Amino acid sequence: MKRVKFDEGKTFDRATRRDKKRENKWIAGGALVAILAILAPFIILWISNKKVTIKNIEDMGTVGDYLGGTTVGLLSLASIIFVVAAITMQKEELKLQREELKETRKEYHITNETMKKQQFETTFLI
Repeated sequence: MKRVKFDEGKTFDRATRRDKKRENKWIAGGALVAILAILAPFIILWISNKKVTIKNIEDMGTVGDYLGGTTVGLLSLASIIFVVAAITMQKEELKLQREELKETRKEYHITNETMKKQQFETTFLI
């Protein structure tokens, strides 16, 4: 698998870059659904040519129910999409954290061996 080096000095493979693009698509999709949820009631009112004025105050209750009913489902869908995106990002971060932990263990082992050699030299050669 081809590895790509970024400015920060970290190397990422193409699968990681693909996962980042996928995360961005989830976030963009969730944002699109949220915007659609906010605009949907107004678009439907505009298409239906229904006039709602403050003079018809008794109709405002039904308008509120209408607005709530049309936006809640889409906002719930947007929140689910954002949760999926968060889980995907967290999965990738945990993968990177495991790789970093493996590298840290290797370095710890090397450091431990070096310290043992230094202790031996200090004990017997001084």
